[in-house]
Amino acid sequence: MFHIHVDAIEINPKFEQDLVERLKFYRVDYSINRASVDLNPESREHEYHLTRKTDSSKEFKRVRDEVLAIVKAKKPVCSGYVECEFVALDDRPEFAPYKSASVPFHLSMRPPEQGAFRESELHVTLSRDESDPRLIEALHHQIGMLSGFIPKHYGMAQIFTAQGTQTQINLIRDPLVDYIHSAGGAKHCSIKEERTVSYWMSHPEGIGLPYVIDTISPGK
Repeated sequence: MFHIHVDAIEINPKFEQDLVERLKFYRVDYSINRASVDLNPESREHEYHLTRKTDSSKEFKRVRDEVLAIVKAKKPVCSGYVECEFVALDDRPEFAPYKSASVPFHLSMRPPEQGAFRESELHVTLSRDESDPRLIEALHHQIGMLSGFIPKHYGMAQIFTAQGTQTQINLIRDPLVDYIHSAGGAKHCSIKEERTVSYWMSHPEGIGLPYVIDTISPGK
């Protein structure tokens, strides 16, 4: 599976319309859980989240190349970025009742360095209201993942994210997967690793890039 995301604070309306109507992107109503990270209170969230998914590498390359050519030449995204990803892991744990399990690590986060872009990221998506609150607490506070929300057909999904270098993601991916399978309590759950293939940024800073992993410490 391949993903192309256009995340923008400001975007040309005609370009947004072209993405949706001709290139078959769809709008995502994503919101940040601001309590999950110490954000600058003056920072602006992305008002526009548009996504295109495909299983075809040929289709992915075609749409990616066209979108990147447009944003580089015509600058329709005044403030934001385009991210093109390969889904390297898509695990769907079956629901099991929550049981206590050792937290494998703790993450501290920091803003990305100016001009830098994440190499890979992990997402744990689950039902906010149907999953065990002890698991949500562990992912949020004990492990230290960032979180946000997206409405789904079953209700509100909560998405826990950790992103950084490929080396960092390699270190935490398997322990995180093992922990969620061991702990249980996750309803409508998916665990994904999404590796950045290519990207474009309108500016080197101030475009709402999420925080990245700073340190990985042993779990408590």
